[in-house]
Amino acid sequence: MFFLIFGTRASKRTVGSGMFFCPNEQSDQSYRQVAVKRMGHLFFIPLLPLGDLGEYVECESCGGTYRPEVLSLPSRQQLQTSFVEAVTRLVVEVILADGYVAEAERNVALGVVNQYLGSSGLSRAQLEKMIADAEAASPDDRSRNLSELLPELSTALSIEGRELLIRIALLLAAADGRIDESETKVIADAAYHLGLSKTRVRELVAGSTPQT
Repeated sequence: MFFLIFGTRASKRTVGSGMFFCPNEQSDQSYRQVAVKRMGHLFFIPLLPLGDLGEYVECESCGGTYRPEVLSLPSRQQLQTSFVEAVTRLVVEVILADGYVAEAERNVALGVVNQYLGSSGLSRAQLEKMIADAEAASPDDRSRNLSELLPELSTALSIEGRELLIRIALLLAAADGRIDESETKVIADAAYHLGLSKTRVRELVAGSTPQT
Protein backbone atom coordinates (compact mmCIF):
# COMPACT_ATOMS: atom_id res chain seq x y z
CA MET A 1 0.00 0.00 0.00
CA PHE A 2 1.31 3.47 -0.94
CA PHE A 3 0.69 6.48 1.31
CA LEU A 4 0.98 10.02 -0.07
CA ILE A 5 1.97 12.34 2.78
CA PHE A 6 1.23 15.96 1.95
CA GLY A 7 0.85 18.97 4.25
CA THR A 8 1.81 22.57 4.86
CA ARG A 9 4.21 24.33 7.17
CA ALA A 10 5.59 27.82 7.71
CA SER A 11 8.95 28.64 6.18
CA LYS A 12 11.00 31.51 7.59
CA ARG A 13 13.68 33.46 5.78
CA THR A 14 15.78 36.43 6.93
CA VAL A 15 15.28 39.28 4.46
CA GLY A 16 17.01 42.12 6.30
CA SER A 17 19.12 43.10 9.28
CA GLY A 18 20.63 46.14 10.94
CA MET A 19 20.25 48.36 13.99
CA PHE A 20 16.92 49.64 15.32
CA PHE A 21 15.38 51.13 18.43
CA CYS A 22 13.97 48.22 20.44
CA PRO A 23 10.79 49.35 22.27
CA ASN A 24 11.27 46.62 24.88
CA GLU A 25 14.86 47.46 25.78
CA GLN A 26 14.51 51.20 25.09
CA SER A 27 17.88 51.21 23.35
CA ASP A 28 19.50 50.59 19.96
CA GLN A 29 19.89 46.88 19.22
CA SER A 30 20.58 44.66 16.23
CA TYR A 31 17.58 43.09 14.49
CA ARG A 32 16.69 40.66 11.76
CA GLN A 33 13.65 41.02 9.52
CA VAL A 34 11.95 37.72 8.81
CA ALA A 35 9.56 36.83 5.98
CA VAL A 36 7.19 33.93 6.60
CA LYS A 37 5.71 31.84 3.76
CA ARG A 38 3.35 28.88 3.81
CA MET A 39 4.97 25.97 1.98
CA GLY A 40 3.39 22.77 0.74
CA HIS A 41 5.47 19.69 1.45
CA LEU A 42 5.53 16.12 0.25
CA PHE A 43 7.08 13.54 2.54
CA PHE A 44 8.14 16.54 4.68
CA ILE A 45 10.15 18.05 1.80
CA PRO A 46 9.12 21.68 1.03
CA LEU A 47 8.05 21.85 -2.60
CA LEU A 48 5.52 24.56 -3.32
CA PRO A 49 5.05 28.09 -1.90
CA LEU A 50 1.39 28.61 -1.03
CA GLY A 51 1.46 32.30 -0.12
CA ASP A 52 3.01 34.93 2.11
CA LEU A 53 2.08 34.97 5.78
CA GLY A 54 3.78 38.31 6.42
CA GLU A 55 6.96 39.68 7.94
CA TYR A 56 8.15 40.61 11.41
CA VAL A 57 11.19 42.19 13.04
CA GLU A 58 13.00 40.31 15.78
CA CYS A 59 15.34 41.95 18.28
CA GLU A 60 18.50 39.84 18.49
CA SER A 61 19.08 40.93 22.08
CA CYS A 62 15.76 40.28 23.84
CA GLY A 63 14.00 38.17 21.20
CA GLY A 64 11.01 40.53 21.05
CA THR A 65 9.10 40.57 17.78
CA TYR A 66 7.44 43.58 16.18
CA ARG A 67 5.63 44.67 13.06
CA PRO A 68 7.99 45.95 10.31
CA GLU A 69 6.71 49.49 10.98
CA VAL A 70 8.96 49.54 14.06
CA LEU A 71 11.88 50.18 11.69
CA SER A 72 10.44 53.61 10.92
CA LEU A 73 11.21 54.69 14.49
CA PRO A 74 14.48 56.63 14.67
CA SER A 75 17.34 54.96 16.51
CA ARG A 76 18.91 56.73 19.46
CA GLN A 77 21.87 57.66 17.27
CA GLN A 78 19.64 59.02 14.51
CA LEU A 79 17.62 60.99 17.05
CA GLN A 80 20.76 62.44 18.60
CA THR A 81 22.05 63.48 15.16
CA SER A 82 18.73 65.11 14.25
CA PHE A 83 18.54 66.89 17.60
CA VAL A 84 22.04 68.34 17.23
CA GLU A 85 21.22 69.48 13.68
CA ALA A 86 18.00 71.11 14.89
CA VAL A 87 19.79 72.85 17.77
CA THR A 88 22.51 74.11 15.42
CA ARG A 89 20.11 75.42 12.77
CA LEU A 90 17.82 77.03 15.31
CA VAL A 91 20.77 78.66 17.06
CA VAL A 92 21.97 80.21 13.81
CA GLU A 93 18.46 81.43 12.92
CA VAL A 94 18.07 83.12 16.31
CA ILE A 95 21.52 84.69 16.03
CA LEU A 96 20.63 86.22 12.67
CA ALA A 97 17.04 87.18 13.50
CA ASP A 98 17.69 90.73 14.75
CA GLY A 99 20.32 91.50 12.13
CA TYR A 100 23.12 91.88 14.67
CA VAL A 101 25.34 89.08 15.91
CA ALA A 102 26.52 90.01 19.39
CA GLU A 103 29.63 88.52 20.96
CA ALA A 104 27.51 87.26 23.85
CA GLU A 105 25.34 85.38 21.37
CA ARG A 106 28.39 83.74 19.83
CA ASN A 107 29.63 82.60 23.24
CA VAL A 108 26.25 81.25 24.34
CA ALA A 109 25.78 79.54 20.96
CA LEU A 110 29.10 77.71 21.30
CA GLY A 111 28.32 76.66 24.85
CA VAL A 112 24.82 75.43 24.01
CA VAL A 113 25.72 73.55 20.83
CA ASN A 114 28.83 71.95 22.33
CA GLN A 115 26.72 70.67 25.22
CA TYR A 116 25.01 68.38 22.70
CA LEU A 117 27.83 67.75 20.25
CA GLY A 118 29.97 66.17 22.96
CA SER A 119 33.54 65.26 22.10
CA SER A 120 33.33 66.38 18.45
CA GLY A 121 32.71 69.99 19.49
CA LEU A 122 32.09 73.14 17.46
CA SER A 123 34.89 75.67 17.10
CA ARG A 124 34.52 79.42 16.80
CA ALA A 125 35.71 79.20 13.18
CA GLN A 126 33.08 76.57 12.36
CA LEU A 127 30.35 78.68 13.96
CA GLU A 128 31.45 81.74 12.00
CA LYS A 129 31.33 79.73 8.77
CA MET A 130 27.82 78.47 9.58
CA ILE A 131 26.67 82.04 10.22
CA ALA A 132 28.27 83.23 6.97
CA ASP A 133 26.70 80.38 4.98
CA ALA A 134 23.30 81.13 6.49
CA GLU A 135 23.66 84.83 5.69
CA ALA A 136 24.41 83.91 2.07
CA ALA A 137 21.18 81.91 1.81
CA SER A 138 17.78 83.55 1.54
CA PRO A 139 15.66 83.81 4.72
CA ASP A 140 12.94 81.79 2.98
CA ASP A 141 15.34 78.93 2.23
CA ARG A 142 16.63 78.91 5.81
CA SER A 143 13.10 78.95 7.19
CA ARG A 144 12.05 76.16 4.83
CA ASN A 145 14.97 73.94 5.85
CA LEU A 146 14.16 74.39 9.53
CA SER A 147 10.43 73.85 9.02
CA GLU A 148 11.14 70.55 7.25
CA LEU A 149 13.46 69.29 9.98
CA LEU A 150 11.43 70.17 13.09
CA PRO A 151 8.12 68.33 12.38
CA GLU A 152 10.02 65.11 11.69
CA LEU A 153 11.97 65.52 14.91
CA SER A 154 8.86 66.37 16.94
CA THR A 155 7.33 62.94 16.28
CA ALA A 156 10.24 61.32 18.11
CA LEU A 157 10.70 63.86 20.91
CA SER A 158 8.72 64.05 24.12
CA ILE A 159 7.06 67.32 25.15
CA GLU A 160 10.06 67.91 27.43
CA GLY A 161 12.45 67.42 24.51
CA ARG A 162 10.54 69.85 22.30
CA GLU A 163 10.38 72.43 25.05
CA LEU A 164 14.12 72.01 25.61
CA LEU A 165 14.75 73.14 22.02
CA ILE A 166 12.68 76.26 22.59
CA ARG A 167 14.36 76.95 25.94
CA ILE A 168 17.75 76.73 24.21
CA ALA A 169 16.62 79.23 21.56
CA LEU A 170 15.26 81.58 24.22
CA LEU A 171 18.48 81.35 26.23
CA LEU A 172 20.41 82.39 23.14
CA ALA A 173 17.98 85.19 22.25
CA ALA A 174 18.34 86.65 25.75
CA ALA A 175 22.14 86.51 25.67
CA ASP A 176 22.43 90.19 24.65
CA GLY A 177 20.12 91.31 27.45
CA ARG A 178 16.82 91.39 25.59
CA ILE A 179 14.64 89.24 23.36
CA ASP A 180 13.90 91.05 20.12
CA GLU A 181 10.54 90.72 18.38
CA SER A 182 12.23 89.20 15.33
CA GLU A 183 13.85 86.57 17.59
CA THR A 184 10.49 85.83 19.20
CA LYS A 185 8.98 85.24 15.74
CA VAL A 186 11.70 82.73 14.79
CA ILE A 187 11.21 80.90 18.08
CA ALA A 188 7.41 80.96 17.80
CA ASP A 189 7.61 79.51 14.27
CA ALA A 190 9.93 76.77 15.50
CA ALA A 191 7.55 76.00 18.38
CA TYR A 192 4.65 75.75 15.93
CA HIS A 193 6.53 73.20 13.82
CA LEU A 194 7.34 71.27 16.98
CA GLY A 195 3.65 71.07 17.84
CA LEU A 196 3.73 73.28 20.94
CA SER A 197 0.68 75.39 21.75
CA LYS A 198 0.75 79.20 21.53
CA THR A 199 -0.15 79.40 25.20
CA ARG A 200 2.81 77.26 26.22
CA VAL A 201 5.15 79.26 24.00
CA ARG A 202 4.00 82.52 25.62
CA GLU A 203 4.69 80.98 29.02
CA LEU A 204 8.19 79.93 27.96
CA VAL A 205 8.93 83.36 26.46
CA ALA A 206 7.63 85.14 29.59
CA GLY A 207 9.79 82.94 31.80
CA SER A 208 12.90 83.70 29.74
CA THR A 209 12.51 87.46 29.21
CA PRO A 210 15.35 89.30 30.97
CA GLN A 211 14.22 91.50 33.83
CA THR A 212 15.04 95.19 33.51
